Amino acid sequence: MYTLLVTKGPDVGLSYEIRSGRATVGRSPECALTLTDSAVHEHHFMVLFDEGSWKAVTYSPQASIMIDRRWQDPESGKPGALILVGDSQLLLVSGQINHQSAMDSAENLDFDAETLRDDAVSQVRNKAMEFSADMTGKGRPASRGKNQPNLQSLVSLASKSIFDTAPSCMPGTSKELAVLHNAEGEFARQIYGLVAQLDNARLHRGVQRILVTSAEVGTGKTVCATNLALAMSEGSARKISLVEGNLRKPRLQQLFKISHSSGWSDLLQAAKKLEETVARILGRSLVVLHSPQILSHADSLIPAPAWKQNLDELHQAGDFLIIDGPPALPYPDASLLAAQVDAVIIVASKARTQRSSLEQAIRTLGTDKLLGVVFHDTAS
Repeated sequence: MYTLLVTKGPDVGLSYEIRSGRATVGRSPECALTLTDSAVHEHHFMVLFDEGSWKAVTYSPQASIMIDRRWQDPESGKPGALILVGDSQLLLVSGQINHQSAMDSAENLDFDAETLRDDAVSQVRNKAMEFSADMTGKGRPASRGKNQPNLQSLVSLASKSIFDTAPSCMPGTSKELAVLHNAEGEFARQIYGLVAQLDNARLHRGVQRILVTSAEVGTGKTVCATNLALAMSEGSARKISLVEGNLRKPRLQQLFKISHSSGWSDLLQAAKKLEETVARILGRSLVVLHSPQILSHADSLIPAPAWKQNLDELHQAGDFLIIDGPPALPYPDASLLAAQVDAVIIVASKARTQRSSLEQAIRTLGTDKLLGVVFHDTAS
C-alpha cells in the first residue's frame, strides 16, 4: 500500500491510499485523487506499480509534472517522492504516514521547481524527459532495453510551439460567441456540457480530431464549432486547434477579426509555413487556421497530401483539433473530411432542418464516427 498526500496547493491535506496498484490524479471526479487546482488537467497523470517500481505517467504531452526523490520520512527514514503538478505538490510514499509530520518535512525541503524546470528544458528542449521511478534512488535516465518496463515515469516539458509563437489576435466581439459574451446563457451551458462529453470520449475512445458539420446551411454549425473551441481552450488544460473546413463559404476570419491574410491557400501552395498562417487567440489556448479566400474546388484540396500534413502538424501540437466543416450536402467535402477525423458532430436547427435532410446527411457520413446531433438555432 502506498499513500498520495497533497502537501501544497488548494487541496493541502487531501490523501489517497493506493491499494489496487494504480491511481489516477486530476480534476475529474473519475480520478482516484481529485484536485480542485485549476492548473491541473481533468486527467493529468497516473501512478502505477509495474515490475517492482512505481511509475508516474502523464496522459498527454501537455500534462507536465516534476519529480523530486530526495524526501525521507522524518520518523521512519523511508524514501518518498515529491510530485509537482500544476500549482500543487504531492507526496508519494509507501505505507501509512503521519500526515502533519510529512507535510512539515516536505515544506522544509527546497523543491525549487523553477530551477528544475529551467535546467531540464535547456537539456531536452524538444522531447520529454524519462526517469526510472525507483523509490530507493535518485531519478536517472530510463533505458529502452528489452528488459526495461514498457511504462516509464514521464516529465513532460513542452517546447515552443505555434501556441506560443503564432501571430496573435483578440477574440471576436460578435454576440454569436456566447462563451465569451453570455457564458451563463443556455447555449453556453450546452456547449460546456459538450466539452465534458468530448473529454470523456477522448479518455475512453481516443477522440481528438472532431468534424462539426450539418445537413444544410444556416443551422448554426460554425457558431457551435467556434464556441466549442473557445470553451475547450479556457485556461491551460487543453490546447485546441480550430480549422476552417468550409472552404466554399469561410467565416472564421470574420468571427475572430483575424487581420493577416495568410491562410489555407498559402499552406497548400507551400508559400507560407503553418506558424506564419495560423492566428493565436489571446486569452485562450487556441489557434485558428482560416481561409481568407473562397476555394470553390475544395473537393480536390482536402485529399491533398499538403492538407493532411498540416492537419497532422496541428493535431500533434495540441490536444484537440476541431474542423468547422461544410454541410454534408450537396458537396462531397464533408465526407472527405470525415475520413480524416475521429468523430463527427452534426448540427441541426429545430426550426429549419428537415428530418429527411438530417437522415440523408447521416447516411452520407455514416454512423461509425457519429458522436451525436446538436440542435441549435443560430445561423452560420
